[in-house]
Amino acid sequence: MMGVFLLSKRSPITLDVKLDVVKRCLQDDSNPHYEAKQLGVDKATVKDWIRKYEAEGFEGLEDVKPLLKSALKLHSIPLQISWIIRKP
Repeated sequence: MMGVFLLSKRSPITLDVKLDVVKRCLQDDSNPHYEAKQLGVDKATVKDWIRKYEAEGFEGLEDVKPLLKSALKLHSIPLQISWIIRKP
């Protein structure tokens, strides 16, 4: 995924880097302990990225607070419903 260079206030690690790390770990080309050491983060952080990626895909790696993420999903529901019940 080229061109995704978003930084969050909570993590100085880009989404591209997180995705690369997760993919290397899932493909057994590396392990969370090694990757964490290289990035200067806790190995639990890398394991969390892997868990989130497996559960939600790329979106799981974004640093969006859970409540905000839920609110964003709820906000889109009326838009989805309006498309379903749109009258010609």
